[in-house]
Amino acid sequence: VAALLRHARGATYSILLVTERPDPHRPHDTPTHKFGAFCPAPWPSCAKTSGRGWRHCGTPRTCLFSLSPSPPTLYPATGRDANYMTVSREHGISFGGEPNLPAMGISADLGTGSCLPSLTFGDTSKLASATRFAIACVQLWDLSAEDETGSGEGQGCTDPRAKGQGGQIDSVMQARRADTMMLPFINIERQVAGMRI
Repeated sequence: VAALLRHARGATYSILLVTERPDPHRPHDTPTHKFGAFCPAPWPSCAKTSGRGWRHCGTPRTCLFSLSPSPPTLYPATGRDANYMTVSREHGISFGGEPNLPAMGISADLGTGSCLPSLTFGDTSKLASATRFAIACVQLWDLSAEDETGSGEGQGCTDPRAKGQGGQIDSVMQARRADTMMLPFINIERQVAGMRI
């Protein structure tokens, strides 16, 4: 987790993608589950995450999603609690629920995870093939505008490519078109278009 947090430094909008490791006893019988989280807030610094302490972050726009094997599904925050995302050097990354009973949790070594129903995101137990799973790959995609200032919460950013708007853009996706190429790939383009990110 420490290395991931170092790479996440400065990312105000990001997507965390998880690919589940297939069952070694039945590698061809088990479909590969791919799922993740949209993180519309800065990740906490590893230096600020000391000992067993959990660092809380995220916003009501934080959401979880599944990509495969079933049709893509979006799990937006329900508004029933504010446990969007927590990070601990010792315990890992947790989205929703309680840190030890997360809607989606990833261990500190990024090798295992869990998916459980939560007040934060509803029933996310179908994200993976089981409530406890092994991880093959974790990816973090930075969607932040290159010249973004501040937290980005409720703000646009200045970009000379935004003609007719005085250089002001309302979405990080307008500033970094290369990153929009990934949205159709993970099939959440329509859901993200409905959010002002």
